[in-house]
Amino acid sequence: MCITIAANIAETALLSYPMCFPDSVVGFRAYEGISTERFMYYVFSFIRNSIQNSVTGSTQDNINIDYLTSLDFKIPSKNDQDKIVDTLSAIDLKILSNNRISDKLQQMSITTYMHLFYDKESNGKLGDILIENPKSNIQVGEAEGKSGDYPFFTSGDAILRWTNPIVDGRNILLNTGGNAGVKFYVGKTAYSTDTWCITAKDNMEDYLYLLLNSIYQELNLKFFQGTGLKHLQKPLLKDRAIYIPSKKELLDFNANIKPWLSMISDKTRESFRLSALRDWLLPMLMNGQVRIMDEQEEQSQINDSGFEQWLTNQGIAARGDVDMEVLRNIYEAMDNDDK
Repeated sequence: MCITIAANIAETALLSYPMCFPDSVVGFRAYEGISTERFMYYVFSFIRNSIQNSVTGSTQDNINIDYLTSLDFKIPSKNDQDKIVDTLSAIDLKILSNNRISDKLQQMSITTYMHLFYDKESNGKLGDILIENPKSNIQVGEAEGKSGDYPFFTSGDAILRWTNPIVDGRNILLNTGGNAGVKFYVGKTAYSTDTWCITAKDNMEDYLYLLLNSIYQELNLKFFQGTGLKHLQKPLLKDRAIYIPSKKELLDFNANIKPWLSMISDKTRESFRLSALRDWLLPMLMNGQVRIMDEQEEQSQINDSGFEQWLTNQGIAARGDVDMEVLRNIYEAMDNDDK
């Protein structure tokens, strides 16, 4: 397990292969039989904000190995650690699987677009098919740490959360400051003031997205201008010459592309919900507010619940410990139908 100790401190990762890293990153191994690297990964995920808050304010935030080794943890038994890891990692593995599926669908979409439309002779301007959505008045800082049911897109890579959507449907979200970035989302969503949200006329939303994605380097070099922090020059981009497909070409193109890009958004929403579930479970599991039962404990609890229900249904009032023990033996001797 690796953790950063300078600049963006307390960011953690698990390595599955040999690797070198600078002195701003340290690596740990767990004592075998006492804990695991995967459990400690979730421990540091749980206390990350506390570590970051404790060192904020110096010229450059940093921690050291002495600081890390002085931390006290509430460590459950190895059996309970393993159950916590199995639960949380099952969620993370599903998110990872969703990301891999989305990456594959994205690559298929790009390849299809390039095969059909790359180097086609221009017959219009980008502004001919582009529709601008309302400008957002929500700053990125307002969404940091906020909970909500809708994805919140910014000019960065992270997708935050927001309480109310600004748009619905098939929309493209572009960075307006710093470096180019082109995202696509199907469904209700919100976005920050530094994000330009657009859609397209005549069922060309998916086509426009893949067109902009295909000229990513050109966006960076030609359409982001200015001294200091560069900004997207929207009028210049609207004036760029493009190929506008025929109705027949667009119909054939959308038949494949729309389901693929829609599935990517479906996977994004599922991962969004899974991340929220994991983030809700993590502190409760670490604090001991929630405990994961093994199969034997779960069956015992089911049996206890069934026994209590049987007593109630039969109207039986046990008289003392002996009677209760006899009644439980009778209950355990019955088959499931009688129970």
